[in-house]
Amino acid sequence: MAEPHERAALLSAVYSVSYLAFSLPAVVAGVVITLIGLRDTSFGYGSFVVSVAVATLLAERLIVHRRRGTGKQADGSGLTK
Repeated sequence: MAEPHERAALLSAVYSVSYLAFSLPAVVAGVVITLIGLRDTSFGYGSFVVSVAVATLLAERLIVHRRRGTGKQADGSGLTK
C-alpha cells in the first residue's frame, strides 16, 4: 500500500492510465473510420474487444488451474483448501 505522502501520485497515475485506456482506442477508431468506414470499424472494434475478453478469461482460468495444482486458493492468499 502506498504511504500517505505517495497516495496522491498513485491515484493520479491510476486516473491517467484509465483515461488513456478509454481514449486511445476511440482516437484510433476515429482515424480508422476515415479509411474503411463506420460499419467495418465497428465490427473490427467489437471483434478486438471480444478477443481481449476471451484472452483474459483464458488467462484467469489458467492461473486458477495452476494455483489449484499448488494447493493455493485462487485469491492468492496461499491458504490451502
